[in-house]
Amino acid sequence: MKALKKLAFIPMLVLLMAPLWLAPVPAVAGVNLSGQLVNVGEATGIQTERELAEIIGSILQAVFGLLGIVLLVLILYGGFLWMTASGNDEQVKKAKQIITNSVIGLVIIMAAYAIASFVVDAITNATGVE
Repeated sequence: MKALKKLAFIPMLVLLMAPLWLAPVPAVAGVNLSGQLVNVGEATGIQTERELAEIIGSILQAVFGLLGIVLLVLILYGGFLWMTASGNDEQVKKAKQIITNSVIGLVIIMAAYAIASFVVDAITNATGVE
């Protein structure tokens, strides 16, 4: 059970720390990092200016993808526990619970993705921004 708690702790830590990782880096000692990044982006042909909706969409896609991978790993772990139970009813019960909770989490994440996609599309259509 402790291993499962540790496994659940890591994604929660990542989600709680994400705002700190995504926060803009302040200019240190007068260095204009933003300007330098724009120059590098223009030299390499990478799009340097992105709309806020594109940035938020990219972040949401990354978060939902990461959560989907975590849930897939949990489903595989539950299946592994079930396969190696060797008739141990306690372990089979634990495996079923892990798989059930993972599937419920997957449904919730898919619903959240659908809602987020609908809201972003509705806002995009309402404002006329493409």
